[in-house]
Amino acid sequence: DPPPPVPPKALVPATFLQRQTPDAHRFGLHNHLLSDLTLASDYDLASTRVFSKRVEPRGQVTNQASSGRCWMYAALNMLRLSTMTKHDLPTSFEFSQKYLFFWDKLERVHYFLDAFDKTKVEAQDSRLVQFLLKEPLGDGGQWQMFVNLVDKYGLVPQSAYPESKHSQNSRGLNMVLTKKLREYARDIRAGRAEGRREAMLSETYDLLVRFLGKPPTEFTWAYYDKAGKPQRHDALTPKSFYAQFVGTPLHTTYASLIDDPRNPYDRRYGVEYLNNVVEGREVVHLNKDIDTLAGLLKKSIDAGQPVWEKAAEGPHRLEGGVLVDVQGYPLDADGYRVSRTTG
Repeated sequence: DPPPPVPPKALVPATFLQRQTPDAHRFGLHNHLLSDLTLASDYDLASTRVFSKRVEPRGQVTNQASSGRCWMYAALNMLRLSTMTKHDLPTSFEFSQKYLFFWDKLERVHYFLDAFDKTKVEAQDSRLVQFLLKEPLGDGGQWQMFVNLVDKYGLVPQSAYPESKHSQNSRGLNMVLTKKLREYARDIRAGRAEGRREAMLSETYDLLVRFLGKPPTEFTWAYYDKAGKPQRHDALTPKSFYAQFVGTPLHTTYASLIDDPRNPYDRRYGVEYLNNVVEGREVVHLNKDIDTLAGLLKKSIDAGQPVWEKAAEGPHRLEGGVLVDVQGYPLDADGYRVSRTTG
């Protein structure tokens, strides 16, 4: 007869179960967010909102809602301040974020169709193919991806193409487009997509119109300026609107810098298959040390120029995301040591 099976060892020893838990723990963390309990009661929130220098004018706060368009909002807000100043626009002026969002989705489908075609000889379970399939249509993006879109499609004021349900909550749209894109990838890898690229893009365009509405190709822009006087501009196109009211040559005016201490400085870095427009410029960043970045940031603010910024601040966000402080969550005070430099 075979020997009797060895009983499994308890993962949680009986001594753990017999320990008394303080009331502060029994009625604490499981019912509250970590940030609600660990932010010190004497944390000085007021002083964090006072700055020695601010970029003017102060436009009204914009809201990306439940979408991942932070990069797009930040870039448009950077451009709108100079546009407000040059054309005497009220602080309520905004560019249409949904306009670029529409074209970004269509361009990303085109980009990934091209990527799937180039990688169809790769094994399906290769890391590259799995990377492409995992989240091909997320909302996030990079500075050069914004520039690629503006170069190709221009901009429109928000009144010409305002926000709507699915731009403010993009989960459903992304789910449908991702399913379609994976279908296209399957057909490309199976050799059943020859000559179908245009039909795939046409179907994607129709889906986007159903979710977001048809983007304008020509429009009239009527508004009140800062003095309350009515203004009207007829027969504008997105490209002519950009040329007339913005006009900034993005490629020659701005550069994207990063601080990546893992790699040598003063070199350019990018990620393979990280882009949105097939014929657009490559997404690359010039690697500079943090002191250089801080100096350039100060120089821009001193000159009254806003700066587009992107940072991995998630683990240290406070007060609903409006503050970032690596000392904000004093977990050590509760008896647990947690690294503040990882995660």
